[in-house]
Amino acid sequence: MTLDVIVGSIAHEIKQPLTASVANGSAAGAFLAHNPPDLGQARVAMEDIAAQGMLAAQIIESIRTTLTGAAQRAAWISIDQRLRETLSLLRIELQTQGVAVQREMEPHLPSVWANKSQVFQVL
Repeated sequence: MTLDVIVGSIAHEIKQPLTASVANGSAAGAFLAHNPPDLGQARVAMEDIAAQGMLAAQIIESIRTTLTGAAQRAAWISIDQRLRETLSLLRIELQTQGVAVQREMEPHLPSVWANKSQVFQVL
Protein backbone atom coordinates (compact mmCIF):
# COMPACT_ATOMS: atom_id res chain seq x y z
CA MET A 1 0.00 0.00 0.00
CA THR A 2 1.09 3.54 -0.54
CA LEU A 3 1.46 5.84 2.42
CA ASP A 4 -1.41 8.11 1.38
CA VAL A 5 -3.81 5.14 1.21
CA ILE A 6 -2.71 3.96 4.66
CA VAL A 7 -3.06 7.43 6.19
CA GLY A 8 -6.46 7.88 4.54
CA SER A 9 -7.63 4.54 5.92
CA ILE A 10 -6.47 5.37 9.44
CA ALA A 11 -8.10 8.81 9.34
CA HIS A 12 -11.36 7.32 8.08
CA GLU A 13 -11.47 4.62 10.77
CA ILE A 14 -10.54 6.88 13.69
CA LYS A 15 -12.79 9.81 12.72
CA GLN A 16 -16.07 8.17 13.84
CA PRO A 17 -15.15 7.41 17.47
CA LEU A 18 -13.42 10.78 17.84
CA THR A 19 -16.43 12.64 16.42
CA ALA A 20 -18.75 10.67 18.68
CA SER A 21 -16.54 11.45 21.70
CA VAL A 22 -16.72 15.17 20.95
CA ALA A 23 -20.51 14.98 20.56
CA ASN A 24 -20.84 13.04 23.82
CA GLY A 25 -18.57 15.52 25.61
CA SER A 26 -20.80 18.38 24.46
CA ALA A 27 -23.89 16.44 25.47
CA ALA A 28 -22.44 15.68 28.92
CA GLY A 29 -21.72 19.38 29.41
CA ALA A 30 -25.27 20.27 28.40
CA PHE A 31 -26.72 17.68 30.78
CA LEU A 32 -24.60 19.06 33.63
CA ALA A 33 -25.69 22.62 32.78
CA HIS A 34 -29.38 21.76 33.27
CA ASN A 35 -30.99 23.09 36.42
CA PRO A 36 -30.96 20.66 38.15
CA PRO A 37 -28.17 18.77 36.37
CA ASP A 38 -29.22 15.55 34.63
CA LEU A 39 -26.57 13.36 36.20
CA GLY A 40 -27.96 10.13 34.75
CA GLN A 41 -27.70 11.33 31.15
CA ALA A 42 -24.31 12.92 31.84
CA ARG A 43 -23.07 9.58 33.20
CA VAL A 44 -24.32 7.76 30.09
CA ALA A 45 -22.55 10.28 27.85
CA MET A 46 -19.31 9.88 29.83
CA GLU A 47 -19.57 6.08 29.62
CA ASP A 48 -19.99 6.44 25.85
CA ILE A 49 -16.83 8.56 25.70
CA ALA A 50 -14.89 5.85 27.52
CA ALA A 51 -16.30 3.17 25.18
CA GLN A 52 -15.39 5.24 22.12
CA GLY A 53 -11.86 5.66 23.43
CA MET A 54 -11.59 1.89 23.74
CA LEU A 55 -12.99 1.52 20.21
CA ALA A 56 -10.40 3.94 18.83
CA ALA A 57 -7.67 1.90 20.54
CA GLN A 58 -9.09 -1.32 19.03
CA ILE A 59 -9.16 0.26 15.57
CA ILE A 60 -5.55 1.40 15.89
CA GLU A 61 -4.54 -2.09 17.08
CA SER A 62 -6.43 -3.68 14.18
CA ILE A 63 -4.70 -1.40 11.66
CA ARG A 64 -1.30 -2.06 13.26
CA THR A 65 -1.93 -5.78 13.13
CA THR A 66 -2.95 -5.58 9.48
CA LEU A 67 0.11 -3.53 8.51
CA THR A 68 2.57 -5.76 10.38
CA GLY A 69 1.02 -8.94 9.03
CA ALA A 70 0.34 -10.34 12.50
CA ALA A 71 -2.63 -12.63 12.97
CA GLN A 72 -5.83 -10.82 13.91
CA ARG A 73 -7.40 -11.96 17.16
CA ALA A 74 -10.74 -13.65 16.81
CA ALA A 75 -13.06 -14.78 19.57
CA TRP A 76 -16.61 -15.96 20.10
CA ILE A 77 -18.76 -12.83 20.05
CA SER A 78 -22.44 -12.02 20.23
CA ILE A 79 -23.65 -10.11 17.18
CA ASP A 80 -26.60 -8.83 19.23
CA GLN A 81 -24.21 -7.47 21.87
CA ARG A 82 -22.00 -5.82 19.23
CA LEU A 83 -25.09 -4.24 17.63
CA ARG A 84 -26.23 -2.88 21.01
CA GLU A 85 -22.73 -1.49 21.64
CA THR A 86 -22.64 0.08 18.18
CA LEU A 87 -26.03 1.74 18.65
CA SER A 88 -24.96 2.94 22.11
CA LEU A 89 -21.85 4.56 20.65
CA LEU A 90 -23.94 6.25 17.96
CA ARG A 91 -26.79 7.25 20.30
CA ILE A 92 -25.94 10.96 20.60
CA GLU A 93 -25.23 11.32 16.88
CA LEU A 94 -28.48 9.57 15.98
CA GLN A 95 -30.44 11.81 18.37
CA THR A 96 -28.73 14.93 17.04
CA GLN A 97 -29.67 13.96 13.48
CA GLY A 98 -33.24 13.05 14.47
CA VAL A 99 -32.80 9.39 13.55
CA ALA A 100 -34.88 6.78 15.36
CA VAL A 101 -33.60 3.22 15.33
CA GLN A 102 -35.68 0.15 16.04
CA ARG A 103 -33.63 -2.98 16.66
CA GLU A 104 -35.25 -6.35 16.04
CA MET A 105 -33.11 -9.43 16.56
CA GLU A 106 -34.02 -13.08 16.65
CA PRO A 107 -33.82 -14.36 20.22
CA HIS A 108 -30.96 -16.67 21.16
CA LEU A 109 -28.72 -16.06 18.15
CA PRO A 110 -25.56 -18.17 18.36
CA SER A 111 -22.20 -16.53 18.93
CA VAL A 112 -19.85 -16.22 15.95
CA TRP A 113 -16.07 -16.62 15.69
CA ALA A 114 -14.89 -13.22 14.48
CA ASN A 115 -12.66 -10.22 15.10
CA LYS A 116 -14.64 -7.87 17.38
CA SER A 117 -13.22 -4.67 15.85
CA GLN A 118 -13.92 -5.79 12.30
CA VAL A 119 -17.53 -6.66 13.15
CA PHE A 120 -17.96 -3.19 14.67
CA GLN A 121 -16.53 -1.58 11.56
CA VAL A 122 -19.00 -3.49 9.38
CA LEU A 123 -21.93 -2.47 11.58
